[in-house]
Amino acid sequence: MKLNLALLLICSFVFVDAQQTAPFSLSISAEKSEVTNNGDVYIQITMTNTSNHDENCTSVYNNGVNKSYQYHVYSADGKKLPNISRKHPEMETGGSAEMCTLKPGESLTQSSLISRLVAFQGPGNYIVQVSRRDLDDPKGGAVMSNKITITISN
Repeated sequence: MKLNLALLLICSFVFVDAQQTAPFSLSISAEKSEVTNNGDVYIQITMTNTSNHDENCTSVYNNGVNKSYQYHVYSADGKKLPNISRKHPEMETGGSAEMCTLKPGESLTQSSLISRLVAFQGPGNYIVQVSRRDLDDPKGGAVMSNKITITISN
């Protein structure tokens, strides 16, 4: 029993330490929480440097989608939505890169047009979350944002 309690305490400290050492945080919001079917779905992504050193916030855009983030979009029943499949993705236009560095405590808010990436499947509620790779993590971990709900209506 004492061994189980000791292991539980050690695991909790490791989890808390991992949460506290992320060099940045992510927060998202919807430009519009309700969008008409086949309308543009934009989200705002705020990255805040929570470390004591400069943090890379460089972004790569393609067709209005910030490709520096991974997008996790689920239907109300928990099914992950597929990305839109394009016959010739290499022919997409509008790509650009924005070099960026955040000083400790600074934040940057950027917009991303996720309806160009994710195949929303008609009217309903969708849960959206983003992640960004933590370049300081030797294990290749990612930092997750909060979750928001987007409603697609007729």
